[in-house]
Amino acid sequence: MSVKDWRPGTKKDDVRIRRVGGAQAQMALKDLGLVKVDTASAESLFEADVPFVIAPSKVNSFHFFGGWNLAARVDPIRTKKDDWTFRQMLNNWKYYNEDSETGKATFFVERSLIT
Repeated sequence: MSVKDWRPGTKKDDVRIRRVGGAQAQMALKDLGLVKVDTASAESLFEADVPFVIAPSKVNSFHFFGGWNLAARVDPIRTKKDDWTFRQMLNNWKYYNEDSETGKATFFVERSLIT
C-alpha cells in the first residue's frame, strides 16, 4: 500500500504502508473508514506530512471521536512547526494516555488517503 497524492505540495514520495489486522482494525474500517497501520508506517506518514489518528488499543471505534473521545488526530505539518519529532509526539501521547485500562498506542489513516 502507498499514500495517494492527498494535498498539493506534500512529500508523499515513496511511502509504504503496512496494514495491521484484528478486531479493532475491522471496527475502525467499518465504522469510521480508518485503516490500522503499524508504528513504522505511522512514522513514515508523519515524515510525509500525511495526517493520521492515534488511539488506545483497547478502545472500540465508538470511543474514538464519540463517547469518551479517546482518539487524537495528528497533523504532522502543525506538529513539526512546533519542533516536535514523531518520537516526541508519541512519547508525549503515551505519557498521558497509555495505561492498563485503555492499552497502548495504535495508528490509523483514512482509507481515502492510501492506495
